[in-house]
Amino acid sequence: MPDPKPERPSILRARATSTKATSEERRMRWLSALLLSLLLPWLVACSTVQFTYRQGPMLSYWWLDSYVDFSDAQSQRAKAELENWFKWHRATQLPAYGQFLATLADQAKHPVNATQLCEVLDQIEGQILQSFDQAVPAMARIIQSFEASQFDHLAARYAKADKTIEEDYLDQSQATWRAKSVSRWLDNFESFYGRLSEAQRADLSTQIAALPFDPGLWLQERRLRHADIVAGLRRLHQNQAETSAFEAALRAFAVMAMQSPREGYRAYREGLKRSQCSLLAHWHNQASTAQREQAAAKILQYAQDVRSLQAGAP
Repeated sequence: MPDPKPERPSILRARATSTKATSEERRMRWLSALLLSLLLPWLVACSTVQFTYRQGPMLSYWWLDSYVDFSDAQSQRAKAELENWFKWHRATQLPAYGQFLATLADQAKHPVNATQLCEVLDQIEGQILQSFDQAVPAMARIIQSFEASQFDHLAARYAKADKTIEEDYLDQSQATWRAKSVSRWLDNFESFYGRLSEAQRADLSTQIAALPFDPGLWLQERRLRHADIVAGLRRLHQNQAETSAFEAALRAFAVMAMQSPREGYRAYREGLKRSQCSLLAHWHNQASTAQREQAAAKILQYAQDVRSLQAGAP
């Protein structure tokens, strides 16, 4: 993808109008890595991370194509732009990831608190937006070339994904989906810290089940956001808008995904985030020495894995 122009509006600057930057960013990089390790279930084995990242352009293309059904010309352009984005990410983002993961491996035994963890979640969102922002110009040009039928395809694919969530949550009893949620959380904790005692499992199970997660509200927000995206892009396409207008829309949609324009959902999401941060801080602080040492070793594996990716090692 082409280098961003200095004057191009930044998605990070747009988000800064609604959230304050934390002054502890450097000091808490290791906490960021901890949260990433805990919250991303695919970071279970280093071999998985390396394989997935190296196949990133292809896997990303397949995922995007399932949503928008690229034409032949769009496919060629999308594949090339994805290759460029991953080259940018490898060169500019992986070095920082490896550095704070290595730092985390030395500091993982320190206590944490919920406020720090929530601030770090905000930092992670900022990192996501930065990576998305790099892809915006290429995305805008490809979307500008869409046929009308591709917006229909996007709407149908969103509806299919939302229907799956409805079946997994709203079509099942609360006890059923909560039990599955508890099981996923416990599996992720054990993959990182090692085997939990029965007392730890019972304590965590109670806290996880008490999280104020509302699948109905979550699904409602997803459907509204998806409708906003499809309608907004379709309107720009119908009006034959300039590329800059598509870029602005994509950045606005990304910010809205992090900061909903609907006040009720913003309040719900903030409350859920605080509860999750409290749970994570509680668990980390009461984990045994052996469990923290295993966590530190896991993090060090991640740091080494990232360095291998950065160097392009097989």
